[in-house]
Amino acid sequence: MSDIHEWFGRSGPVLKNMSSHWHVIRSAQQFNEEGRAALMALVERYYRPIYRTLLTWEIDREEAIELTHRFTADFCDGYVVAMANQDRGQFRDYLAACLRNFIRKERRAEKVRRPRPVAEGDLCGRELRPEDGLDRQMAWETFTQARKQVEARLGSESVPWRAFHLHDLEPEGRLNKTLAEWGDTFGVSTKQFERALYRARQVFKEEACRLLADTVATETQLDAEIAWFVRCIHQGPVA
Repeated sequence: MSDIHEWFGRSGPVLKNMSSHWHVIRSAQQFNEEGRAALMALVERYYRPIYRTLLTWEIDREEAIELTHRFTADFCDGYVVAMANQDRGQFRDYLAACLRNFIRKERRAEKVRRPRPVAEGDLCGRELRPEDGLDRQMAWETFTQARKQVEARLGSESVPWRAFHLHDLEPEGRLNKTLAEWGDTFGVSTKQFERALYRARQVFKEEACRLLADTVATETQLDAEIAWFVRCIHQGPVA
C-alpha cells in the first residue's frame, strides 16, 4: 500500500456516524478569521469520513482519493458550509447530499455534451414579444417575492444580503469593479466576498424555484420556466 493509502487508512468513521457540532459550523459561516479557523477545523474533521463514505459507495480507492481532494477544495473555499442550516437536519446528511451532487457534476463533466435542439414550444427557446407582457409582469412579481424572502432569511444587515443586493440587483453592480474591490467595500477578503455572494445566490435560487415549482409538473418544465423567468427579469417590469 502506498503512503497516501496508509495516511487515509482502511478504517475510520463514515459520514453517517459523525455528530454535528453546530457551534463550529455556525462559526465557520462567519466572514472573519475565527470563521476561517473554524472552517479549517471542519475540513480536517470530515476529510477522512468523506473518503470512507466514497468507498462505501463502491468507488475505487484511487478515484475516492481524487474525489476527496476535489470536494474538500470546495469545502475549503466555504461554498459547502455556507448553505448548512440546523433547522433542516444533521450536517452529516447535508454533507452527504452535497457529496452526491458533486459526484454527479463530475460524472456529467466527463461526458461530451452537444447542444440540445430546442423543441417546438420549449420555453427556453422563446423570444420575448410584446404580447408576453403578462408573463413578464408575473416573472417580475416572482422575482420581487424571492428577493424579499432572501432578505428575510439572510438579514438586511448581513454581508451575504448586502453583497447580493449591491452586486447583483443594483445598477452599481454592473460597473467594472473587481472582486477584490468589492471585498474592500465590505471590509472582507475576496474569498469571503465570493462566499457571501454565493450563499445569497443559492438562497435566491431556492426561493425562486419554490415559487416557480408551483406552476409546473416536471423538472424539465421547471428548467424551462426558470430560463423564461431569467429572460423576463433581464427585460425588467412591464411599464
